[in-house]
Amino acid sequence: KADGGRLAVMRFQFPKCGFKPEALMATFRGAVDLAKAQRPTAAANVVVGGRSMGGRYATHVADALGASAAVCFGYPFVPPGSPPKPPRTEHLPGLCCPTLIVQGDRDSFGGTEAVSQKGPVKAALDRSPAVHVTWIPSADHSLVPRPSVGTRASALAVAAKAAWDHIKRHSKLPRRK
Repeated sequence: KADGGRLAVMRFQFPKCGFKPEALMATFRGAVDLAKAQRPTAAANVVVGGRSMGGRYATHVADALGASAAVCFGYPFVPPGSPPKPPRTEHLPGLCCPTLIVQGDRDSFGGTEAVSQKGPVKAALDRSPAVHVTWIPSADHSLVPRPSVGTRASALAVAAKAAWDHIKRHSKLPRRK
């Protein structure tokens, strides 16, 4: 539990199923169903998220699960060195769940340069009103900045604050008295 018990966090690992989208989404749905069963009072206030592939699949299931919000750390917009097949962003314009993507600006899977260039990633983000990207200066896909700019701890603190602010803004957390 985080923040005095107002937020419960459940982590899970995807099984060794390769990159089969249906299996990954089924795993995600199963984990959320288990979390709802373990904490029924929180069932109406689910926030989904993940890092890299986990964040990507959180965006695929967020609306169907009725998530209050989604948070992605290091979204894999494009595989390094090749265009996505199929595009990893084509579903984002239809996403209704308020979604935060926390991304390193030099992420090899889509930093500011790759995301701001004309193409399918920029087009999808421009048509995605529910999706907001927060950039971590000089950070890579693991949100680790160059040593001359900061530390991993400082970058993760920025990422955690952005995520927490997003969750508070879009979820139904009980307010402090």
